[in-house]
Amino acid sequence: MSAPPQPLDLPALDGTNPLGFLAALGTLAVLSEADPDLRLGWRRGPRWTAFLQGGRPFAADVVVALLVQCLKPTPADDKANEALEASRRDYERALADLKLAKDQPKLPRRAEEHLREERKQNVKSLGKQWSTRLEAHKAALDVSAPSPELRIGKLSQCLPVVFHRLGHLFVGKSSLQQRRVVDLLAAFGIEQPRDSRKKQDSDKVIQRSPFCFTTGSGHQEFIGDIRQLMTRADPTKAEPDPPPCVTDMAVTQALFGPWRYSDPGLSMRWDPIEDTRHALRLDDPSSAGVSTVWMANLLAYRALVFFPCAWDGHALATAGWSHDREHPCFTWPLWEAPLTADIVRSLLRHPAFGEPDLGEWKAELRDRGVSAIYRSRRIQVGSGTNYKVNFTPAQSV
Repeated sequence: MSAPPQPLDLPALDGTNPLGFLAALGTLAVLSEADPDLRLGWRRGPRWTAFLQGGRPFAADVVVALLVQCLKPTPADDKANEALEASRRDYERALADLKLAKDQPKLPRRAEEHLREERKQNVKSLGKQWSTRLEAHKAALDVSAPSPELRIGKLSQCLPVVFHRLGHLFVGKSSLQQRRVVDLLAAFGIEQPRDSRKKQDSDKVIQRSPFCFTTGSGHQEFIGDIRQLMTRADPTKAEPDPPPCVTDMAVTQALFGPWRYSDPGLSMRWDPIEDTRHALRLDDPSSAGVSTVWMANLLAYRALVFFPCAWDGHALATAGWSHDREHPCFTWPLWEAPLTADIVRSLLRHPAFGEPDLGEWKAELRDRGVSAIYRSRRIQVGSGTNYKVNFTPAQSV
């Protein structure tokens, strides 16, 4: 009986860093689409570092080339992007007009009937106008998105009707082997309004995943940043300033290191080192901005297929996240024996990782192969519209 192929170490992916952990899962998710038997494990040492184990030998350059190929975006021309922005402005303006008409003070009882009818017809007309412009915006999203799930537009403004439409569309195109788009959509959020006792209005937005750290504050927006990362991922658009995200060199650095944190902006803010408050810096973070590792962020985004959102009867629930909405925490396991993507998905959904105290679960988790468990808190720094969301440095639990 021949010995199994040698594993491929990914020394840059630190399992005690939320971004490193998610980037490793994203690497597994992307490569497992072609090889479902691929496995991911973690090596214990000064840090917990990732490695891949396959049924056949594979070299680092092969893995890098495959990732570059898989992460190429669907090309969209500049005219399509301009049309998308124009349609977004049109439907947002129409929505604002509709809300203004609905929110007018009630007419007194003695008001003439024709005034009531006038107002009713005005709301009806504005509603039709908003619906027409929304359909035009959805059509523009279909043409311009660099990846199908990004047709959803801005998460902070996504309406249930758009979310439901995309979900229904791609469920019909999915299978057990090809379900990346629906899994990513499920990881974005849920249609359930915040107050389920109230009737769902047309202008309510979806509830977003706790992984959504960028919601528009500081000119960052989750889907917009992913779109830009994917656009930079196109090697045919190698602009000299800034460079594209996905190249052989960028993927190699993300997987094998070192992380230089030299890429400006476009961060998902999942790396605790990106908490750039004044008290933690020698310089002014407002002028310096955040620097990150684009490729690690893009790979980490693909890890969201392991973290679907659902309504648990009281609130949005996501695998690995605590049920405490006031002090949300993300808890994740590390394992030494390599696991396939399906087994990792099952492990991550263990109820223990949503509990504040894992004491009663630890023996069972050890029996399941869990060697260590880490936790980071999601924190908000700043106030008003000028705030940032970050992870705290992870602690062993």
